Parts: sequence; C-alpha cells; structure tokens
Amino acid sequence: MEGNKRKRIVGRPPAGAQGNRNIREEFLDTALEGFAKKGVPATSMASVAAEVGVTPAMAHYYFSGREQLLDAVVQERLIPLIDGVWADFERALEEGGRLVPSIEKLIDNMMRATEKLPSLPSLWLNEIMAESGQFKSRVLPYVQARYLSAFRKAFAAAEARKEIAAGMNAWLVILSIL
Repeated sequence: MEGNKRKRIVGRPPAGAQGNRNIREEFLDTALEGFAKKGVPATSMASVAAEVGVTPAMAHYYFSGREQLLDAVVQERLIPLIDGVWADFERALEEGGRLVPSIEKLIDNMMRATEKLPSLPSLWLNEIMAESGQFKSRVLPYVQARYLSAFRKAFAAAEARKEIAAGMNAWLVILSIL
C-alpha cells in the first residue's frame, strides 16, 4: 500500500499546473461577487478559495490576509468600475457643459455596469453607502475627491444658467441617482 502513494510536491504548483487560469483574477472576481451577494462579513477567504477551487493556503499566497483582499478588490475591481461609470459624465461636461445630458450618460453607464455585475446595487448600498459598510472608508473618499466636487460645480453652473431649478441640493440629487 505504501508504495502506491504519490509523493506530494512541496511549494507552489509549477506554472501551467492550473492550465491557463489566472487564479488571482478569478479570486478577485469571485470575492467581489460573494461580497455583493452575501455581504463582506459573510464572505470568507476560505469560501472564496473553495469556490475558485484552490486551497486557503493558495489564497494566502496571493493575498496575505483579508484586508489585502479587500484593498485589492477596491483598487482592481471597484475603482475601475466607478471610473467607467463616471467617464462619460466628465467627458460630456467638458464637451458641452450641460448637466442633464451628462447625468443621462452617468445613468446609462451605471446600467451597463449593473449588466456586468447584477449585484452591484446591493454591494453599493450595503457595503459602500451603509454606515457599517466594509468598503465605505475605502471607496467613498475616492468618489468624493474624484467625482462629487466636479458634480457639485457642474450642478452650480447649471443652476446659474437656469438649466435646472434653483435651490436643489446637489448631494441629494446624486444620492438619488446612485
């Protein structure tokens, strides 16, 4: 019996042992989906590893811990998604400066992002906008610094041009859109 056991190779599997898979990318995508569907607290690294088909030890090869995984999901998945949502808004403002068509582009891009990640609205509300959201401190400062000040300026300019009604609260409008 002893002679039939295969010897275990110590260390990381050689390149190509997993086929052409990019395990790190799969792990990020699976973690993002789990965070969106079940919430960040209910999605463990071990459960993501199991879904990807790797061991928890392999997960720790790519991400030293949960905090590094959360940071990577934000930087490599959420920030590019957010940038894509806002890109046409900025471009439309630069080209014509009108607020309403720019907001329409923003909403169109949000819908496209939601088609790619159907659970995005629940992730946004539960993990970014909620007071106890695990991504709130990682995402909102970026969005506020990068986009909301530009939105407020565009909003004020549209109000001055009488493109929109006076006295509207820009923050409430953007919260309603998001």
